[in-house]
Amino acid sequence: MSRAAEAMIAAKAKRNEHKRESVLEVIRQMVEEMDPALSNYSEIARRAGVHRNYVAGRFAAEIELAQMEVNRRYATGTAYRHSMSVASLRAERTMFREQAQAQAKELARLRKRLGIELGREVAVEHLGLDQTPELVALRDANERLSARVTDLEIQLRDAQEDLEAARRTNTQLLRELNGARPNDPSRNRTS
Repeated sequence: MSRAAEAMIAAKAKRNEHKRESVLEVIRQMVEEMDPALSNYSEIARRAGVHRNYVAGRFAAEIELAQMEVNRRYATGTAYRHSMSVASLRAERTMFREQAQAQAKELARLRKRLGIELGREVAVEHLGLDQTPELVALRDANERLSARVTDLEIQLRDAQEDLEAARRTNTQLLRELNGARPNDPSRNRTS
């Protein structure tokens, strides 16, 4: 065999070994991540940078074993144990305890505030305790101003009626002075 042929065979073997290693590495990563796409040949091929048929034709047994390993981890409850340590669990427990205490304090504060507000509403509605001097003064002033506005509106209406009557009388007097008959429709101006 010639050197060129041997070099081509060696290069092809090297490429195939690289593709094989990249697919096996993707499968290992997916097992570690507990990736649900582990049984998807297309996803494995995409991540490894190879064709789907290459994965399906050569790695079906490896993928099946990897899927069994994932299932075993889920069944025995060790799926996430590798990523948790005792120290991280203690830190999380402390953090959750502090959050629960802060939330309990906030809840107690809100309950107390709600009780006070509800108590005020009940007192105002049923006992008439909203009669503080300031409120009484404001209500009296409001009633006086409302009465004054009503009086002014009545006066305005009366003044408008008087003005309209004076205009009619003025128009009638002008017609009489100009020699027009009082009921002459040709001399009436529409206003």
